[in-house]
Parts: sequence; structure tokens; C-alpha cells
Amino acid sequence: MKIALGVGYYYPDSIGGTEKYVHDLATYLVSQNIEVVVIAPSSKGNYSYQNNDVKGKEYTVYRFEVPKEFTREEITDRVICRGYENFEQLLTDLQPDVFHLHTLSTTLNDRHLKIAKEKGIKTLFTAHIPGIICPKGDFIQYPNQVCNGKLQNSTCGYCYAQQRHKNKLIAEITGRLAQSSLISTILKDKIPQFSIVSQKKNTLQELEKNTNHIIAVCQWLYDAFLINNVSKNQLKICRQGVSTSYLENLKQEQLQEKTIDKNQKIKIGFIGRLEPIKGLHILLDAYQKVVKENADLKLELHIVGVKQDYYLDYYADLQKKISSLPNIIYQENLPAEKVSLFMSKLDYLSIPSTWLETGPIVAYEAFANQVPIIGANIGGVAELVEDNKTGFLYQFEDKNGLKNILTKIAQNPQLVSDLKSNINFPRTTQKVGEEMLTIYNALT
Repeated sequence: MKIALGVGYYYPDSIGGTEKYVHDLATYLVSQNIEVVVIAPSSKGNYSYQNNDVKGKEYTVYRFEVPKEFTREEITDRVICRGYENFEQLLTDLQPDVFHLHTLSTTLNDRHLKIAKEKGIKTLFTAHIPGIICPKGDFIQYPNQVCNGKLQNSTCGYCYAQQRHKNKLIAEITGRLAQSSLISTILKDKIPQFSIVSQKKNTLQELEKNTNHIIAVCQWLYDAFLINNVSKNQLKICRQGVSTSYLENLKQEQLQEKTIDKNQKIKIGFIGRLEPIKGLHILLDAYQKVVKENADLKLELHIVGVKQDYYLDYYADLQKKISSLPNIIYQENLPAEKVSLFMSKLDYLSIPSTWLETGPIVAYEAFANQVPIIGANIGGVAELVEDNKTGFLYQFEDKNGLKNILTKIAQNPQLVSDLKSNINFPRTTQKVGEEMLTIYNALT
């Protein structure tokens, strides 16, 4: 059996959660003597190279050429992106039994799944992010309500307009217009925002038509596919897991229970991209409230940030806030092999995300270190964390709720030991690989 894993961006050009997921899946399959290739677009031409990150589990990455710049029609998914013929040629040359796509990008999407299916190849799609369904990309309905993901003009058109336009008057006018199916139909070919709902619906229909299975990595995303009329028979859940490479860096002495010292500060960690959806501002604002009300509480924030060029103003605001508060240890771009050591020094990990996470991977990593989690009660975090058992959950974006939790754990340092004892070792990427291999075998 030969498996081709498709992804819209890949190492070394891009480093992110989906790329890591694909890499871990590829190395597991290689360990099971399955022939694996990764297919990804590139503006640098058609070429291939060997991924040698894991000794004895090497695999080949094939890049197919796509343009450096895209037309408006390509960006809005009205036509397939140029370069698709290079992708088609790769499939002809490689002849995989299964093509498993992990992203929907301009350069690699449901149209490419159709090409694979027409060649008689079994096809799968794994949804990793909210934007597969949500036009706004976060499953938060304007102004501040968790959405069930149902695609409809009456809610999605208005919500999307609020994000798209900074001018509130324009946002309100276009949002109201977008709520009308009739107006959206008339204007959809002229103004992209009026076609976004129909485009998303069409994408889901094409995914269902051109795949053998659609894989969701969490329950809420699975439910969102269902509510948009994707067949239950076609849907499967395969949750994420902590990677074997992470576990190799995790030494047993790091898991030993800490001795609680009443004079020692409670260490709360954050690790993630520095952009609004990751919610570091929520944590800092809550922490500021704690400090203001009781400066003697023994708390210490340990922050690892990944700077994002698209959010430089947000980054500047964070830096200003961090520099104004006491007991914050800050660093950027921690190497992957050092994350387990960082985690092992924490008492709690904070995941204050303002969107619905599909994992996140960092939650699995925290539990691998027996570190309880403090997070908002939405999305994947709420699925993984048992409130008052393996961590603490607060109402989404409720800074006072988070402040109360921070105060509580500072005043009761013994709580961390009780929570640690309730944490079971999380699933691993080996388990992910085993489940996916079962699906592949059933198809072939």
C-alpha cells in the first residue's frame, strides 16, 4: 500500500501544527513498512527531497510548481489554481493507493481531491482548523458568542462583514445586506463577502462528493460537519496526540511529583503564537487584576511566544503589558526539543484561546508532563480538560473568571498535587497512526 499525504505548505518553508501532524503520521506509517510520500505545492518549481528528521523513518517529499502570485479567481476559489497539471502528473508518476489531504489552500484543495478520485485513488480529508467551515475562521459569532457552525446567510454573512470591515457603519450596512439570500445571490459574483456562505457550502459538498471519508480531529468539528448535512457515514473522528518525538525528550525525572513549598511561587505557563486568537492578552489582563488586588500572592508567569508578522501592533501591546507587570519570565521561539523541559517546570499551563481549538497539541503535551490546564470552556480545551479534576475552566473571555482561578490556585498551592493525580497519560501520535492505518486498510 502506498499513501500520499497532501498538505498546502510544508517543511522547511513552513512550520506549524498541521505540518507536524503530517510529519508524525508519515514517520509512523514508515515504521509500519508502509510506503509514504508527502505532496505539497511550491513556487520554486517541481522537485523532491528526503525528509531525514527521524533516523530509520525517512520519506520523500514531492513539491509541485504553482505560481508565485494568484489571480482573483484563484484566491476566491472560482477556478482551480494554475499548477494543478503538475499535481496531476505527480499522481500519475507516483500511483498512490490513497491520497490523504490535510489542508484547503489556494494551491491544494478539494479540486485536487477530485483529480485524485477521477484517477481511481481512494481519498481522505482531515479537517484541522475551524476555517474549513467557518467563514470568519474561529466559530465565534459576532459579537462574542460560540457558534454551532451552521452555514447560513442570516448569521454568517453578517458575522463575516463585522470582521472584514473596520468601519463599523460599513460593516453594519454590508452585514445587513449579506443576511439576505436574494441580495447575496445578486452580488456574489461582484463582491466576495456575499458569496462566502455559498462557497463554504459548495466546498463541503465537494468534500463529501470527492472523499471516501472526512476526518475531524475533535468532537465539536465533527458536530459542525453534521449540522451542515455531511453524511454521518462519511465522517470519522481521529483526535490528535502528543508526538513520539516529544516523548523522547521527556525524561522520567521530569514527571516526578514536585514538593510543595509554601514560599515558592506557583508557576503558570503559556506557549503559543502571539496573535489575538491565542488569548495571551486575556491571561495578562486577568493576572494584572490579581496583582492589583493582592500583590503578595505568589504567582509567576512563564511565557513562550512566537511572534507573528501580521500582528505587530498586538505584539507591541503585549510587550508593553509584560514589561509593566511583576514576576513574568518571557522568551520567544523556544526550540521544539526544549518544550518538554519548559513544561516540566510549570505548575499549570494556561490556554486562554479566544477561538475554538481543535486540540490543541500543547494540551496533550501538558498532560504528558502531568501539568494541569487552565482554559476557556470552549472547543477542544473543554473536551480535554475536566473542570476541577485535571484543570480549571472559566467562561469564555471572562477575565474576572480567570482572575478568580489564578487567585484560588495562588491561595491553595496544594491543589496542583490533587489535579496532577487525576491526569491520565494522553494519547500519542502512534495511536493516531494506528487509527489512520486501520482506515487506510479498510479502503484498500
